[in-house]
Amino acid sequence: LLHRWSKKWVVLKDHELQYWDDQRRHDMGEEPKAVYRLSDPSCPFRFAAGDREDQFLQLVVASHQLEAHWTPRLRDETPESEVCAAARDWLQAILRHSIDPHSPPI
Repeated sequence: LLHRWSKKWVVLKDHELQYWDDQRRHDMGEEPKAVYRLSDPSCPFRFAAGDREDQFLQLVVASHQLEAHWTPRLRDETPESEVCAAARDWLQAILRHSIDPHSPPI
């Protein structure tokens, strides 16, 4: 994924979004550059669809301000429709990881 203007290697696992500067750092076992516990109510960020179909937004909860745009980075020759679909898939996955599996149903 492209975070703001630089590429990141992103992993969604156990209700966390973690990212590294690149896949090599992840594969070498380095600690992530950032970890967001998505299902934690005190997580400072939320994610949402944006005006562009090929990206999604990271918003600061406290101020409702835009923190970053995230854009899937696929092969250069990837059709725009596939990039848009990948952005929707990432946002859906992030939203699924934002739900606390231990919270009671509403």
